[in-house]
Amino acid sequence: MATRFVSGHYRVYQAQVNDHEDAQQKALLSREAKDLFPNSPGSEKLLNHIPPQIFPFPALVARSSSGEWGLAQANTKRIELDDNGYIDMGVLGHNVLFHIRRPDKLDSRAFYRDAKLRLDLLMRAGTFLRQVGTDSVKITSLGNPESESQYMDRWQRRWQTAVWDVPFLNAKVVTYTLPTPDGCVVMMRAAPAMNSHDTVLDFNQLVNFVFESYAGTLAQWKQYLQETSLLPDAFKSIRIEFDYGHHFAYSSQRLAFSYTPELQAIAPDGYMELAFMFYPDAGRPVWDVADIRIWKNDASNDSDHIAVPRYHAPPTGLDNDLTSTWQQVLDHQHPYDGVARSQDDLMAINAVVGQHEKGEPSVLYSAYCGVEGNHPQDVMKTKLDLLMKNMQVKEH
Repeated sequence: MATRFVSGHYRVYQAQVNDHEDAQQKALLSREAKDLFPNSPGSEKLLNHIPPQIFPFPALVARSSSGEWGLAQANTKRIELDDNGYIDMGVLGHNVLFHIRRPDKLDSRAFYRDAKLRLDLLMRAGTFLRQVGTDSVKITSLGNPESESQYMDRWQRRWQTAVWDVPFLNAKVVTYTLPTPDGCVVMMRAAPAMNSHDTVLDFNQLVNFVFESYAGTLAQWKQYLQETSLLPDAFKSIRIEFDYGHHFAYSSQRLAFSYTPELQAIAPDGYMELAFMFYPDAGRPVWDVADIRIWKNDASNDSDHIAVPRYHAPPTGLDNDLTSTWQQVLDHQHPYDGVARSQDDLMAINAVVGQHEKGEPSVLYSAYCGVEGNHPQDVMKTKLDLLMKNMQVKEH
């Protein structure tokens, strides 16, 4: 009876502490709203960065001492898994971040939907150790989580949340997982049990500052796109269709294009990256595709690929480099002039797509082809024409 009495009082106390933390965070966010990304003046450079930045590991949007928002990256360590899988691990602040490349033979549906399975993979990285006498013993599993839910951040990305109880440490492990074509991104923190609600509040805000591109083989993309309940809302306007050896097509509310193997091979090991970026659209910041890059295959030394980066007119006086790049694209200056060039052991060629007949456009795209080796202008121009043949820019 006494135990139940104490337990009941503790639950009441914890609920009051949680309510107080909720109110404190709400007040803080309200007070600081004008100085936080993407609303503060220091956000402009990141919101207008062209071309988009690409990182193999998730970054966090962070504010420098000068008040400018940029991307913070972690030093990473890789742990190899079976069947081409791996775990990249890094630390930013109080948070451990992971990128899991799902092993090829691991069922995609189970991986995306089983929180225990994903955490057991992370345990292989030696994430948690338990002291037993004089020995440190690697923990191989925390079992099933005590709670799971889904959280949608401000950019309409769906994070899978899970909390595990770790009784021998009187602690909780909290994870927020973002599914990606090749696996997932995980943000993790272990905290004293009484502080787990505070950790959840932190993560609910921190996920708004995660910067991540979406990449994988075409075979992985096929499986990922079937998980419609896990896709960010940005994918509601994106349609990706391909028939190996025959046809590839991409369309969205902004852009559409298609091609056949005459331009580039279309196979299960073809590798596609949708480079998402934060950028202004109709006066408000959005998170959407800023570049589509497709490689002939996923070999680390593969050079053959196509790309369709997006460019938009930067605000006046923001940054000379941004203004210069936009002017080059707008005026079709080299390298955006359809003339082939030698670049890093391959031939590359670009052209501009999306000129608007009624005045100067605010958005343009560049069609890019890169082919390993040395090739003449007519060969490269033929490649470029094949990419641009069915390309349509839907925004101006």
